[in-house]
Amino acid sequence: MMMERNSMMDEARHVMARSIGEIRDAVRELRESAPDSALASLAEEMIERMEKGRREVRDHHREASNGTTARNGQADHAAG
Repeated sequence: MMMERNSMMDEARHVMARSIGEIRDAVRELRESAPDSALASLAEEMIERMEKGRREVRDHHREASNGTTARNGQADHAAG
């Protein structure tokens, strides 16, 4: 059950990364054709926010995972 959930989350992350990449490419083309585009500026800002949020979530999960590993290691050490 947990493995299925992790697999689905991994797949969702890949889809989101691919989608953001496609949007970034489209915004780049828009920026080239209309350098002063307010729409391109807004899209760039939103992409930056989404990527920042993804990094924060990834870092949070990494810290939580490391905390669990550290606690498990302490428990193993205390038991041994």
